[in-house]
Amino acid sequence: MPLQKKRYSKYIKPISVFIHLIILNGVIYYVFRGNINLYHVIYLNFCWLIISYFTKFYNLHRLLKAPHVVTRFLSQITIFTLAYFAYINFVKINISTLYHVKVLAVIYLAISLFRITFLYALKKYRIGGGNYRKVVVIGENENVKNIINFLNERSEYGYRLLGFFSNKNSNQENYLGSIDQAFDYITKEGIHELYCSTTELSSAWLEVRAGNQAAIALYQRYGFNLSGTRLAYYRDGEDALVMVKKFTDQKNQECIK
Repeated sequence: MPLQKKRYSKYIKPISVFIHLIILNGVIYYVFRGNINLYHVIYLNFCWLIISYFTKFYNLHRLLKAPHVVTRFLSQITIFTLAYFAYINFVKINISTLYHVKVLAVIYLAISLFRITFLYALKKYRIGGGNYRKVVVIGENENVKNIINFLNERSEYGYRLLGFFSNKNSNQENYLGSIDQAFDYITKEGIHELYCSTTELSSAWLEVRAGNQAAIALYQRYGFNLSGTRLAYYRDGEDALVMVKKFTDQKNQECIK
């Protein structure tokens, strides 16, 4: 019963990268239009993209807090500034340091204004019902109730809670049925994310590619054990290993995602 794989909205990151590169190259072209150096432009674009990969500058998932967004932005511009001046000193461009500082300040100001505007517009779009993720919850305890309240109250994150499953009979309007009924519902409705309480589960299982040793080791570290094999499970013909974790002690009785 595979869930839809969690991923960032497929358009958000490419749009951000594209606009930021337009800003970067636009400013560079404007201030150096009389003396454009192709290697200079290639170097700056390459540095911006490589640095953003390591700072995770564009990995802005919907639950990321504002301090983390600011931290990633500061990391991005700090490292890029160092790379910029390293290149300037290496090729000995005969322009004052203050002028370069002003160029970078314009670039960073334009990028920050775009990011703030873009994230604000995305927030409003999600509040209006766009870019949502369908969510269901399994279980009924205080932790799960807190999650349900959060999903219902924080519409700016774009989560659409369809209801919950529990083996405890409930008269609540968003009660969808017993846990046994959840698996067919999740598959049929194309659920993006699932939150559950292990107090109502005896075990959890997952499939992983037989050749993905890193993932297998990670799951084993978190208590999953090999249970079986699904032959030619993936489209490319690779087998899938079935891994199971049993919830038997109190320390596992928490809310998981």
